[in-house]
Formats: sequence, C-alpha cells, structure tokens
Amino acid sequence: MFQAMTKTGSMANRRRHARADGDWSAVLQILDQPIQCVVRNISAGGAKVRLDDAHRFGGAGLPTVDTKVVLTIDGLGDFRGQIVWTEAAEGGIKFSDDPIEVAEILEFAAAI
Repeated sequence: MFQAMTKTGSMANRRRHARADGDWSAVLQILDQPIQCVVRNISAGGAKVRLDDAHRFGGAGLPTVDTKVVLTIDGLGDFRGQIVWTEAAEGGIKFSDDPIEVAEILEFAAAI
C-alpha cells in the first residue's frame, strides 16, 4: 500500500518525519461533514490532502487554518489533527496523534 518513507522535496531538511508520496483515497471529516479526498503524501506528523473538485468545502476549498479534522484512510484508520495550511483544494494536516504510533501504523502498511 505504502512505499518506503523518504525525505523528499525542498522542505526535506526542515521536516521531522520522512514522507511517503502517493494517491490514497480517504475521507476528511470537517465540522461533522465527510468529504472525499486524496492523500498526496503522509508522514508520522501529518499529511497533504487534495479534495475532489466536486467535494470542495463550501465550494471554496478547505476551511481555515486551525480547523480540527479527522482523516480516515481505508485500512489504516482515523488520524486526528488540524489544518495548518491551505491552497484552494489542497491543504496540510498536522496530526495530533502520537507520531510514534502513527509511524508504526505507516510502517506496518508499507510492509504489506
């Protein structure tokens, strides 16, 4: 499901956790509203998501920074966090879950 986690891109030196790039279907729970999305990359500390054009929050993309969300990825479970940046239909989520526990889930997923 997930490939090996590596530090990628220009922000690699500033990131605490290695990221896995991909296109995984997920559901983003925003203000009790489930919205289909795609996880573009994920790490123990957070994820980058993209909303389908048809599912943009209020037709204008993701909600404001600091909005609490739950990201549900099939086969992996729920990850709680908050929006830390947005740009139209894309945004970053910082997980509030323990990074060690998230890393164990991601490592398990990479092994299968």
